[in-house]
Amino acid sequence: MEANISLENLWQLVQSLSTDKQRWLADHIYEHIGQEDVTPPCRYTVEELEQRLSASMQNYRQGKYCTSEELRKRHAPCV
Repeated sequence: MEANISLENLWQLVQSLSTDKQRWLADHIYEHIGQEDVTPPCRYTVEELEQRLSASMQNYRQGKYCTSEELRKRHAPCV
């Protein structure tokens, strides 16, 4: 079943609600909108991260790593 309603009718319906119900509706609308705008915090997939971690651990076991002091010598500190 499809229901068609104009924005004007929808607005009238929202205005007929109690203030508490309008706030509830607004909170849920904003929550829904916020979920659409969320971008993933990482550019890698879980699988890619697992591969990178495995490669890093393998390099560590083979002695291919730098100490913090060695990295500081290579890269100037950010100021």
